[in-house]
Amino acid sequence: MMLQLNPPIWVMTPLGEGMWVICYEPGLEHNKLCTVMLQNGDILDFDLKDLRCTENPTFGRMPSERPEPHYP
Repeated sequence: MMLQLNPPIWVMTPLGEGMWVICYEPGLEHNKLCTVMLQNGDILDFDLKDLRCTENPTFGRMPSERPEPHYP
């Protein structure tokens, strides 16, 4: 199943901030994959567990630590 996020969501990845634009679920035995357009122009897929919402004081979300990558 593939879902295009409209509007995109700003997220923090292990490689910096970007806009989460597509969510892809390859199957029952796999994590959801998230396609993110990073600020430097790269478009990469991340596991959902590697993403964090960016700060938004309106909703009480303050800056958090950058997530550690789960890749070898």
